[in-house]
Amino acid sequence: MTMTKHVNRFNLYQACQSKDQTILGLSNDLGALQNEVAFVQSQLQSQVSKCSKYETILGHKDGEIKRLMTELDVANQSLVSSREMREQLQASLAASSASHVGDRAEEVSVPVRQ
Repeated sequence: MTMTKHVNRFNLYQACQSKDQTILGLSNDLGALQNEVAFVQSQLQSQVSKCSKYETILGHKDGEIKRLMTELDVANQSLVSSREMREQLQASLAASSASHVGDRAEEVSVPVRQ
C-alpha cells in the first residue's frame, strides 16, 4: 500500500470519526430537546387541567349568581308589594278613622244658643 493511499484512508477515517462525533452531539441535543418538549407538554397539560377546573367552578358560580339574582328580584317584588299593601291599609285606616270621627262629631254636637 502506498503512502498516499494510507494517508487518504487515515484522512477518511478521521473524517468519519469527526462526523460520528457531530452525529453523537446532535443526537444528544435532540434528546435534550425531546426532554424539554416533554416537560413543556406536561406543564401545558397541567395548565389545561387547572383551566378546566376553574371553568367548572366559574360555571357553578355563574349559576349561583343567577339563582341569587332571581331570589333578590323576588324579594324586591315582595317588598314593593308589601309597601303597596301597607300604603293601602294606611289609607283605608285613615279613611275609616276620618269617617268614624265625623260620625262621633254628629253624635256629640252641642246645641248652639240663639
